[in-house]
Amino acid sequence: MIKVIKCLVASFMLILVGFNTQAQSAAMTSIKDGGKMPNKLDTAEVPIEFRNMYIVDYPTVTAYDWYGYPTMSEEREWQGYDRSMYTRKDVTPEYYIVEFNKEDASHRAIYSKKGGKVALHRNLKKAAVPELVKKAYDSGEYKSWNVVGDYIEVLNYSNNSKVYMVNIEKGKEARTIFIDEKGKLLKDITTKM
Repeated sequence: MIKVIKCLVASFMLILVGFNTQAQSAAMTSIKDGGKMPNKLDTAEVPIEFRNMYIVDYPTVTAYDWYGYPTMSEEREWQGYDRSMYTRKDVTPEYYIVEFNKEDASHRAIYSKKGGKVALHRNLKKAAVPELVKKAYDSGEYKSWNVVGDYIEVLNYSNNSKVYMVNIEKGKEARTIFIDEKGKLLKDITTKM
């Protein structure tokens, strides 16, 4: 009888884990993999402490959109977060991201439930990118590749670093490269083959 009860409890636990895993997978399905465009959160759905942090950081910016974001493995990885992985409205996010325009540039500020701003992404035209970053791209192994869209400056508040994210393509291949402010290539990710 005890073996039967243990077996039933174990089966029930496996079912719960399976449902939880499926819910997390559904919440994090990338748009590229058939997921849907993320839902904007109503401002009232964003906890007041995040709204207050945003107002203190950007008091003159009044047009913005809020999104939730699932857990990141490490906060220092915010330079390459995947915008298509925003959480659905029925999933409680670990982070809140607010998108807004300031000084004719798109910005995304990322706030953690643990408190404080984790990172800020700011789109830049090539003219605004530091010379060492442009030189690293223009004279490096990707000089024959084309930049797609704007450069993105990422200020990471968890480790006080600044990184530049560049989406590039050549033929059918696409990559995202990350260059620090001294011109060193930090990361290279294949995004399409």
